[in-house]
Amino acid sequence: MLTSIVFLSLFPLTNSLQMVVVYGEPSDMSESQEYQGLSLDDCIATCYWDNNCFLAYYSSVCHLFEYGNMSVKSSKSVVAFKTRNYECPSANSSFPEFSTTDRWIENDVGYENEISPVGEISWKISFSIFQCSNNSKIFLRDTIFVCIGVRFFPNITCGNHNSAIEFCKTDGWSSITGPNNLEELAFLNGDIERENLVSKKYGNYLSLVWIDGNLGGFLDETHGDYTSTKCYDLPSNACLYIGHNQCTKVAYFSDCNTDKMSPYYCWRGVACRKEADRIN
Repeated sequence: MLTSIVFLSLFPLTNSLQMVVVYGEPSDMSESQEYQGLSLDDCIATCYWDNNCFLAYYSSVCHLFEYGNMSVKSSKSVVAFKTRNYECPSANSSFPEFSTTDRWIENDVGYENEISPVGEISWKISFSIFQCSNNSKIFLRDTIFVCIGVRFFPNITCGNHNSAIEFCKTDGWSSITGPNNLEELAFLNGDIERENLVSKKYGNYLSLVWIDGNLGGFLDETHGDYTSTKCYDLPSNACLYIGHNQCTKVAYFSDCNTDKMSPYYCWRGVACRKEADRIN
């Protein structure tokens, strides 16, 4: 039985994608695309540069597989898996040690690649793609791909924190949210400006946006506690927001029932979250 693993890193990019080459062959060839005239190295490189390709199989002819689920069994042929930041085991490692789950984002598309052993002579592989819609942007929070975005209340109105919570349950959204890190904070602040252009401001008021955090409680379990994104300590007797021109991070206001900070600011909308759409 051939169980040795050969590691090959081709053309490293900023996302540290790699191709791990092993002896094996796919259990089902019906979903593959055949490429004539390619060498083994060219076959692997073609898969590497194709965002939708997760496995290359070579046995005199090159076969590439796009996202989906499949099994690979040990053989004298060669397959190459696409992985990220995987440290290859030694050549004499036992078969079951080859197992990995990779998640990354490239060009606003989320990728998840799971490889796990099945018995002693085969692997199960699942390669999935995630995307966002409705002007939202994809981010990876721990092991979950989420879509976040700023939504202004309809009809050029202002709203209090409770109305913001309810608004984030409409039109396919899941929950009110907040910035999990500085990258998300920068996106949400920029999204406020985008919404200002699309939905218009409320009179001469500057636009503030409610985020998750109501009297010390949180509804969205995926964003953390704003440790890296707050201007100052956040009390438990207030509601949280972003968008103030004197505090570009997370701030608070003691009256959760108000919709304006007179005479300059209006809570024009809310940061919302939903899970990313799985394409396959």
